[in-house]
Amino acid sequence: MHVAVDGRGRDRDIHRWTRATAERFCHQAVRLADMTLISGPHSQGSNRRICAIAILAESHVAVHLDTMTREAHLEMFSCKDFSGPMFAELCRSTFDLEDALAVELPRLELSDPRVAPRGDPRRLRDLRPEKRGFLDGLLRRVFR
Repeated sequence: MHVAVDGRGRDRDIHRWTRATAERFCHQAVRLADMTLISGPHSQGSNRRICAIAILAESHVAVHLDTMTREAHLEMFSCKDFSGPMFAELCRSTFDLEDALAVELPRLELSDPRVAPRGDPRRLRDLRPEKRGFLDGLLRRVFR
């Protein structure tokens, strides 16, 4: 399953958006979902953006923060089920998000593509890029 949360932080609490907070959030999400941490959390920050990721035995949890626009993009992806609403609440409370949207996408069952959350599931070989650039044409001619 995959839960993604996009939101905007309050002006007064943006000072709490640090690499340490992002890493602590990753640890809390791992404990909340009862998953196994393999590596991390690893974080990087610039004068404007902060990113963190924790690699799990089941998949990953990621944090993307922009301190200038106060936008937060948070996600947890896993082959193991976990509580989407609890993860969304952890996101909201940790980063004090005022305007936030959460999307929970179930895993696509390959044995029954009709359970796809939306859209028309297609086999990988049936997917074609919308735009074709110079390199696409060159590779097509080389590999014919």
